Amino acid sequence: MHTTGAQRFLDDLTIANERFDLLTRASHDVIWDWDLEQDVIFWNEAYQTMLGYTDYESAKPIDSWSDYIHPDDKKQVVAKLKKAISRGDTQWNDEYRFRKADGTYAYIQDRGYVIRRGGKPVRMVGAMQDITDHLRLQQDRDNSVFRANMAIEASGMGVWSVYALEDRMELDDRCQAIYHWPGRSPKLTEMLAWIHPDDQAPIYDAMARTPRSSLNKPAVIEFRLTSPIDRKTRWIRLIGRAYFNETGQAHYFTGMAADITEEKRKEEALKQVEERFQSAFDHADVGVVISDPKGKFLLVNKGYCQMTGYSPEALYEGSYADLNHPEDAPRKNALFKEKMEQKASSFTIDSRYVRKDGRQIWVNHHVTLIYTAAGDLDSIFSILRDITEEKKQSEEQQKLLFLVENSSDFIVLSDWNGRVTYLNAAGQRMVGLDNMEEAKRQNIDYLMPEEIDRVIPQIAPSLLEHNRWSGEVLYRHFKTGEAIPVHGTMLLITDPVTKKPIGRASVVRDLRPEKAAQKSILESERRFREMITQAPVAIGLLRGEQFVVESANEKLLAMWQQSDSLIGKKLTETLPADQYQYLFTILDKAYQSGEVVQVEEQKLEQIQDGKPQPRYVNVTYKPLQDDRGGVYAVLIMAIDITGRVRARQKRAEAEEVLRGAIELAGLGTWWMDARTNTLYFSDRMVDWYGLPGNQASLDLIEQAVDVSDRERLVKAAMRAFRLGLNGKYEEEYTIRNLVTGRKRIISAQGKVTLNAEGEPVLLRGTAQDITARKMTEQELERQVDLRTQELRKLNASLLQTNQELERFAYIASHDLQEPLRKVQAFGSILEEEYGSLLDTHGLQMLNRMQASANRMSLLIKDILEFSRTSQLQGGATYEQIDLAQVIGDVQKDLELLITQKQAVIEVGELEPVEGVSLQMYQLFYNLIGNALKFSKPAEAPHIRIQMIRLSLAGQAGYPMIYQGNEHCRISVTDNGIGFNPLYAQQIFGLFQRLHGKQQYEGTGIGLALCQRIVMNHQGEIRAESVEGEGATFHIVLPYKQPGTR
Repeated sequence: MHTTGAQRFLDDLTIANERFDLLTRASHDVIWDWDLEQDVIFWNEAYQTMLGYTDYESAKPIDSWSDYIHPDDKKQVVAKLKKAISRGDTQWNDEYRFRKADGTYAYIQDRGYVIRRGGKPVRMVGAMQDITDHLRLQQDRDNSVFRANMAIEASGMGVWSVYALEDRMELDDRCQAIYHWPGRSPKLTEMLAWIHPDDQAPIYDAMARTPRSSLNKPAVIEFRLTSPIDRKTRWIRLIGRAYFNETGQAHYFTGMAADITEEKRKEEALKQVEERFQSAFDHADVGVVISDPKGKFLLVNKGYCQMTGYSPEALYEGSYADLNHPEDAPRKNALFKEKMEQKASSFTIDSRYVRKDGRQIWVNHHVTLIYTAAGDLDSIFSILRDITEEKKQSEEQQKLLFLVENSSDFIVLSDWNGRVTYLNAAGQRMVGLDNMEEAKRQNIDYLMPEEIDRVIPQIAPSLLEHNRWSGEVLYRHFKTGEAIPVHGTMLLITDPVTKKPIGRASVVRDLRPEKAAQKSILESERRFREMITQAPVAIGLLRGEQFVVESANEKLLAMWQQSDSLIGKKLTETLPADQYQYLFTILDKAYQSGEVVQVEEQKLEQIQDGKPQPRYVNVTYKPLQDDRGGVYAVLIMAIDITGRVRARQKRAEAEEVLRGAIELAGLGTWWMDARTNTLYFSDRMVDWYGLPGNQASLDLIEQAVDVSDRERLVKAAMRAFRLGLNGKYEEEYTIRNLVTGRKRIISAQGKVTLNAEGEPVLLRGTAQDITARKMTEQELERQVDLRTQELRKLNASLLQTNQELERFAYIASHDLQEPLRKVQAFGSILEEEYGSLLDTHGLQMLNRMQASANRMSLLIKDILEFSRTSQLQGGATYEQIDLAQVIGDVQKDLELLITQKQAVIEVGELEPVEGVSLQMYQLFYNLIGNALKFSKPAEAPHIRIQMIRLSLAGQAGYPMIYQGNEHCRISVTDNGIGFNPLYAQQIFGLFQRLHGKQQYEGTGIGLALCQRIVMNHQGEIRAESVEGEGATFHIVLPYKQPGTR
């Protein structure tokens, strides 16, 4: 038995060894067996197949294994192995590089098992596996993932995942930034709620109906998403793919997202450009025509129809030949034929057209010939411009040239030796010669004898050195002997080849008229004083620091309650100091600063019928400066606005009474449950309705509402609860108290409240008993009619004043400007041509003449400019104004300045308002122009223009506007130099400047014009600024002008 058992054990051991041998042969791993006591190691056949070594069957020392480990890995691997054996571990594993027989290294994963006997390690067996290919594949996969991530990062797209059945999403960092979303894992339903309502249905449909056949086809969806962080709406494009579960249901979606807001904006901008181009073709001021090679019209625009007087239908029946002037047709046809034979691309010709009404017009015809690929003429594209007026102007220029050639000035030609060869008719008449033969004498003969020694030595040297000579001399009249003062300019004529002098050309001007002009200045000043006395507004001139009254008309004297005995006296010594100290202070400020001071609605106490009566005036104190910039006088102009102020005060009083009535009116509160249609009322409304308690059903409330109002109220409530609308409720209706039967008229307003899912749950509001108000409306209307009649009388008076101002402006413009221009022109010529010849006294006289003329010009211009800003010019009427177009036109006109300063102008959404188009253009031209002018030197101007609709509370902050109309506020903000807020009112004064003329050009009337334009439109303008931090101008305008519909 024992032998048999031992034999069985040996047999089993043999079988086990065979199985182990078969296993090691079948395995691709290297199997090793390390005898720890002998310190030798055995390998299986894979040692050869995997690593290339042939001596695998013999036992080798353990160093044969460790010596093949890569030097960089050896120390760490051997240490880890020894630590595992010494520590009593049963298992060990590691990864390292092992040298193969060919000298290359393979990445090896090595695992071993420690066998112990009596607690002592005696043997260790294990397996080595070549993981080189596995690591290479892992590296390739990591590289692919890296490249994909880099591609996604470069594209600016984000990665998203949707777990539809779990109502969950996953967003990477980039996707969060694109969505502007606060978390990485939002709920799907939460995200969908922020998608634009118009885009939700397509997304729901795409998720619900994604076919399995689309598994390998990415889908593209575009939608608008509002961020819960900044509340901005952006366009998003998703590119994704669906994955299906075993039931065929799409349960997982993934893909990439991109922000395409800018792309959408560009698409919209391109669409607008195309529409504008089509509009430009249809509405161009020039004619645009496309015709066939024979001239038959194929397409014409509106401008061409207006140019020719024909309709498009009539033109399409004909050709150019029907319109050409008979005398121009042969020339025009020949040119067309010549250009087509030359294969020219374009040419231009001026010719005449005969319009439908028979009138002839001149047309500039720019022709572009369009050829086929084969070189044949396909069509003719033409741009035609009516140049009739230009032709007329050209004829006028020819006439002007004729006048120049026949100038009244003395024009003479002579040879280099001074022998006259030509003298025009005006020159012959000036010196008393009858013909050209008498004129052919030496230049010296034309001079007075006493001028010869003074002038002749100057001429030749000046001509040779400077090519010209000029100066004032005395010519003689050959018949009368009269000495004629003239200014002469002589030019040197040289041979174009040799450059040697060959002649002289002289232009001589008779100075006798200019000498007489000085006498007219005193007469002009006298007429100016008369103009002041006859002006329709209070006006006067105070000279010097003592403010001597040089002139003052009756209106100004009446305002000061003085007589004409005040003229010539010092104002400070004549008017009572205690009563007029404010006037002396303002005059001194204007005189010392040189800046315009404007006082709005100055209150004056005047005695009428023995009683003090308040009067209101707008007064402008304008310093007048001489040619050296010194102030020599102050011009005062005052306009009586008592009627306008009183009308505004009465209107304000009426509005205050109305507001007080509204505040005293009792209000009730109510709310309605959308789910149960149950209503809840305050105690006041319970009393109005006669309800048994604060809660009532809809049926009970309908019983109290008048039959004629019931259906309308129910529909209004249902409309407020409807999704997609504004959720507002506002109705007036009649109720009858359920207990007493008393009728009331109720005005109710409400607003829908939504739950977290965006569903309407409550309609809350207030109600007011307006029965008494309805009864008082008739009385209020009667009072308004009375006020309207009073305003009409005041407007008639103001209209008369404006007409007087217009007549005054006409007189100033035509009666004074024309002679004054001549005086200034002659004075400038005197100074330029003869200034060097005059002695000190002569120069003083010339400067005094120029200063007087310039002073009068400034006075006239200042008066004209002020009078023009006080009325609505040109009989202009109100119309709907597209402010965006107006500002666009301003930007086009300021395009050069905008480009030079690299300015950025942001224009928000602007609603149309009612007004005068030209004045709206002037308003924004001045505001934008100022923002560009007063910009910081080292910073590009940044201008923002925005509009908001003012609420009733917002309108209350602007007392100058009519509270009964809807108003908007337009803000023009810049980042310029700004100004001291202390001057926020002063800058709107006429001729007000905060900077010197050398620093910033301008006259100081721009903002005054802006204020006048806004006032003409029943609006109000204000300015805000911090010096050095830019400025903001707020313009409040009514959408509809009072009195228009």
